[in-house]
Amino acid sequence: MIWEKKWSYSEGFLIAFSLFAIGLALEQANGTVGLPKIGYPMNIYFGVGFVSILMLNYFIFGNSKLVVFLKSVPAAIASIGFFAWNALLMGLFLQDTKVDDWRQILALSQVTDSWYYLLANLFLLSALGTLIIDKIYHFRWKDLGVMVSHLGLWLAIFAASLGSFELQRLEMNLTEGQLTNVATDRYQRDMQCEMPFALKLNDFVLEEYPPKMGIVDNKSGDLLHEQGKNIRLLEDQTDFEILGWRIFVKEQIYKAAKAGDTYYFNNEMGSPPAVLLSAVSANGDTVDGWISCGSFNKPFESLKLNADYSLVMLLPEPKNYLSIIEIYQPSGFDTLINLEVNKPYLLDDWKLYQLSFNDDFGKWSDTSVVELVRDPWLPMVYWGIFMMLAGALYLFWQGIQTRRNVDKLDGKKAGKMIDMDLN
Repeated sequence: MIWEKKWSYSEGFLIAFSLFAIGLALEQANGTVGLPKIGYPMNIYFGVGFVSILMLNYFIFGNSKLVVFLKSVPAAIASIGFFAWNALLMGLFLQDTKVDDWRQILALSQVTDSWYYLLANLFLLSALGTLIIDKIYHFRWKDLGVMVSHLGLWLAIFAASLGSFELQRLEMNLTEGQLTNVATDRYQRDMQCEMPFALKLNDFVLEEYPPKMGIVDNKSGDLLHEQGKNIRLLEDQTDFEILGWRIFVKEQIYKAAKAGDTYYFNNEMGSPPAVLLSAVSANGDTVDGWISCGSFNKPFESLKLNADYSLVMLLPEPKNYLSIIEIYQPSGFDTLINLEVNKPYLLDDWKLYQLSFNDDFGKWSDTSVVELVRDPWLPMVYWGIFMMLAGALYLFWQGIQTRRNVDKLDGKKAGKMIDMDLN
């Protein structure tokens, strides 16, 4: 009968299923608002209390079925399976979305903030922690690699779980020449935070790829790209063919303004690129004219080939962009930085990321959006990952040494057998 003998896989998966059901019930009882947010120092108290309970449970009730089960393989499989189930739900349903249907009722759109996700973490940490305590208490050198790997995994999950309550993702909207120290929560727009430093945007710089040209259906307005076959990059190309039309590039101006029926170079703000084309059909019909992608203050212009098709210029795509930002701190130590995409800047406990800009103005944008991320538990997560790698390397080295010893032993046995045959 279940529960009467030594607990095994049946009990393990029943525990996992029960914890998931309890988590769903707690979610409903709590009004599907997720876990309560506990920050410093309450998360520290919670972590210390959890570790203390694990140790007391092991040393006081070490022979109980629960403790024996928690350090067993079935407990590891069941807890990992429960944790993986939560990861599967995160992959199947889009997270961090404001939905008002059955997904919100079951917390499927906010799995990491759900009660069943917390219970999955506690189950996995309990099983893994009990096994680690047992390995340390009955320490053997041959178990060092396994113990370090398991301890690293436990530390990474433990730190990530407690650190999630202190993780902050904020956004700061910067305008050229203006100083600000107020950021907005990325997910709760009505929540504003005053930062311990201030930022001023001196300049925003955006580098663009050369513009592309395509052909559109005049009736539907759809771009007939055909997986990129009809898209042409207007750079170092003087002639090419699209849908039976031979296109010749006669003149290119990367900053242009229109006067009458022609374009000329203009370096004013909002001057878009423009290209003079000559299109020749298979029948020999020729159509000449300018195309331009336009900008926030300059009109878009296409070239009509016939009743069916027109040539258009697509908006240039951003190649790279950065913000030249001046940082002001209470200490009086001011810093001027170039904040680029995918190149964060570390400022005390905060990481600054170049997030976005005003898409409507493009390279003429005078605003920049900076993301501010603070995760004080991240170093501990890194230590856990480092310990897992160190344990894996030790196990690899231990396997090589064992193999060498086996080869030496086999060699000695072979030598004795040869001696016996000679004698």
